[in-house]
Amino acid sequence: MFPESDMDRESIFKKISNALQAANRTAAADYIHLFKKNETAYEIVISRAFHEGSVPVSPEKIDTADMSVDKTGFKLSTITSESGNIHCVIIPFSGSNEEFLLIQGSKEFSNAALDLFTLLAQMIKISAPSDGTGGDTADAEKYKNQLIRMREMQARLFPKFNTVKGLDIASVFLPADLMSGNFVDGFYLDDSTYQITTCIVSGYDAASSFAGAAIRTLVRSEGTRKMVPSLLIETIMNKLKNIVSGIHAIIYLSIYQINVNTGRIILSSFGDATTIFYNSKKKGYMNLKNTEVGKLLAKRNFFRDISLVLEPGDIMLYYSNGAVNLSTDDGSMQYGEARLVEELLKIRDESSLEIVHGLSQSLFEFSNYKPNPEDILLVSLRRSV
Repeated sequence: MFPESDMDRESIFKKISNALQAANRTAAADYIHLFKKNETAYEIVISRAFHEGSVPVSPEKIDTADMSVDKTGFKLSTITSESGNIHCVIIPFSGSNEEFLLIQGSKEFSNAALDLFTLLAQMIKISAPSDGTGGDTADAEKYKNQLIRMREMQARLFPKFNTVKGLDIASVFLPADLMSGNFVDGFYLDDSTYQITTCIVSGYDAASSFAGAAIRTLVRSEGTRKMVPSLLIETIMNKLKNIVSGIHAIIYLSIYQINVNTGRIILSSFGDATTIFYNSKKKGYMNLKNTEVGKLLAKRNFFRDISLVLEPGDIMLYYSNGAVNLSTDDGSMQYGEARLVEELLKIRDESSLEIVHGLSQSLFEFSNYKPNPEDILLVSLRRSV
C-alpha cells in the first residue's frame, strides 16, 4: 500500500484518515480509530475525530466475533445510541485478525463512500501489518489473487456512458499490470453539465492505487461545489499533498465539463492535455496539448481552462501517453501522435464505441499484440444531436 519504510500502523492510519478528511463530503465520517482485540479487553491504538463534539463508539459494542467479510473487504454495522443510529464500517487491519479499523458516521454512508471504503479495505488487506515490521506473509499466489480482485473492483467503478443524453461517449482501458491508480470517471454535476475525469498515476502498485482512489474520491467530493476544471484541479492537488505525501508519483489529471444542451466543453489538465479535437465542418483537427494554453498546462504549475464547442459530428478524443508510447515488437518505433490522428481520421464517421475499438485494434496490430508496458486509456466523445 505504501513504501516499505512507511509500513507502520501510525503512517497507514494517518494516510487513511487524511483521505477521509479531504473527502468528507463523500465519506461523511465523524470518527475513525484503530483498535486491538486482546483476550479480555479492547485497546484503542490511534484515534481521530473529524467533527468537533463527535463521540466515538466503544469497541466493546462492535461484534468482531464474526468478521466474515464479502468482496468489499469490510463489515457494516449500525449501533443504536441515545443520540440516534451510528453507522459503522469495520475493516480488518492485520493478518492475524486481531486489529480493526473502525469508521463511524451519524449519517448512512452513500454508495460513493462505500466505494472508497472498498478500495481502502482491499489495499489494507494486501499490505496488512502482521507483526509491525512487514506485510502479509501470504504466498505469492494469494497475493496475486488479491491484486486481481482489487483490479476487477476498480474496473467496476468505471462509468457507463450510454445514459448521457445528446452525447455519444465510449472508453477503453487496456491494463498493463494487475494494479494501478489509473481511471476514468463520469457523472452529472447538474441537469445540463456532465463531467468526465481521466487520471493516470505512474507505477503499478498499491501506492499508485491509493493515490488514484484518493483523486477519484476528491473529484466526486469537490465536484458538488461546481468549480470550473482548473480550480477543481488546483483544489484537488492542494489536498492531495496531505494524503499521499511520500508517494513519488507522476500524475496526469484531466477534467472535462460538457454542457449537454449546447455542446460547450470546458477542460483543464494537470500535465499534458492529451486531447485531440476534430472539427467536422472544417474537416480539420488540433491537438490541445500543442495549443498555447496546453503548453502552459504541461508545466504543472499553471491552472487555466480551455473552452470549445462540440457541434454535431465533432469528436474529442482523450488518449493516455501509454497509447502513443507503445512501440513495435522490436522496439524500433513508437506508435506516436501522428499515427493516432491518422487512424482517428479513417474512422471519424463511426460511433465512439467503434472509434475506441478501432484505435485499440490499430495499437495491437502495431505492437504485434505484445503486452503493453503502460496502461492505455482512450475516451471518445461525440455530440450526437
